Amino acid sequence: MPGLGLHHLLVNARPWGPSPLLAAIESSLRAHGSRPIHVRWDRYEYEDGAHFTRRSHARFCAWVGRQLDPRARWLVLTDSTIGWHGAEALCAALPAGSMVDAVNGSGFVARASERLHLRARLRAHPRGAYDKLLVIAGWNDEGLPHTDAAVRGVVRAWMAYRADASEPKHASEAASNFVKVDKPK
Repeated sequence: MPGLGLHHLLVNARPWGPSPLLAAIESSLRAHGSRPIHVRWDRYEYEDGAHFTRRSHARFCAWVGRQLDPRARWLVLTDSTIGWHGAEALCAALPAGSMVDAVNGSGFVARASERLHLRARLRAHPRGAYDKLLVIAGWNDEGLPHTDAAVRGVVRAWMAYRADASEPKHASEAASNFVKVDKPK
């Protein structure tokens, strides 16, 4: 699936891994055409073992922005990796027209009962508004069932999103968590 426009940060690393589930998520994403972005997680400081300090959060967001195509409009679906300290620092690093959708505690399966998992949130965005998708999530799915099917669901939803420019059929309660990147060109 070359040119799918789907990317993910590698998550099966310290301080969270190695983990068979995180390895399976990464493997499934790659098998379905997602391009991995390698992260040196050990270069950042954490305030509770899982979330960045404010200083590391700002450094990480700037680093992420430098890894992405500056000509594309990105949709970033993420969890507390970004949401813990807010999406503003990542928004500042992204190209104009991009969006950060951060919901703490979410994942491929995590928070599905509230329709705040990745697929539901992806489907809530207007079709055709973004060229590329970056997933920064997976840790909250540790120990949850049906993760592989949920990863496939996100990939299928992204493919449908790119193929169909019509309005979404499902609205999401996550809409208040969107932060639009609006920069002068």
